Amino acid sequence: MPTLTHETINWIETILNQSIKRIVTIPHALTNQCYKIEAQSGAFYFFKLYNSNKVTLSERKTEQQVTDFLANHKLTLRPIAYHDKLGCELSNYIEAEPLSLSPEQQHTTITLLSDCLFYLHQFKQETQCLPLIQQRLVYDVQKLLNIRNQNTNCTEIDKGRVKRNDKTNEDTIRYILNLADKLDKAAAHDDALNCLCHGDLSIHNVLASTPPTIIDWEYARRAPPEYDLAACITINQLNKSQQALLIDQYLQKTALSTTEQDTFKLRTQDYISVFMTLNKLWFNLH
Repeated sequence: MPTLTHETINWIETILNQSIKRIVTIPHALTNQCYKIEAQSGAFYFFKLYNSNKVTLSERKTEQQVTDFLANHKLTLRPIAYHDKLGCELSNYIEAEPLSLSPEQQHTTITLLSDCLFYLHQFKQETQCLPLIQQRLVYDVQKLLNIRNQNTNCTEIDKGRVKRNDKTNEDTIRYILNLADKLDKAAAHDDALNCLCHGDLSIHNVLASTPPTIIDWEYARRAPPEYDLAACITINQLNKSQQALLIDQYLQKTALSTTEQDTFKLRTQDYISVFMTLNKLWFNLH
């Protein structure tokens, strides 16, 4: 059984009004610790323990408000309880077949991802009441670069700093920061295009229930749709044909003209370039 503090276990058992029979670690959670809890009654629950070194109380509060809002629209699970001091939450557990991008299942999975993204992106004015973080790619890239610069164990770059003779790396970072700045300014300039974005729609964050359930709103943002498609493409490491399928299926649901669709595709590719750098930096630090 994974190690949880006595205080945490006591809190869970108090909320459930019964003892815990078994705790199983859920894989794929990289930032926080997630568990499947079986109570003595045989019922299952989902438990998330936030990483206090990476997720602040303010960020947890934001995620809670977004989750509560989306639970009202049956898009996600409504937590049974939160505990701010312990930094955790408890929800019901949904048993669902895991999604796969295998050749046999990729079309079905990509269709589901496309449907989820499109539905989410219809929430625009409604999200004005939520404390969503506005798209801030420059900040996100620079933050990870600063952390890397303090990481003396970095193997690619001496102490995380760009070597003076590494012209390619230096030019790439400058290009990505300039591109991120352009995208940030465009999103800020035309707020009407911004919508609710999940920001981390991996196949592990979509439960193939009826209707589908989307979990883990830690990276939710207010941004253009292309932001979310690029994040989804990057985090799921979709190949070129899978990328094209996801984007085409998404665009089929819109009323965009052919010219507007071409612009949408180009902008999505710009976002993908930034997210590829973001993900590489993020995974190198975890």
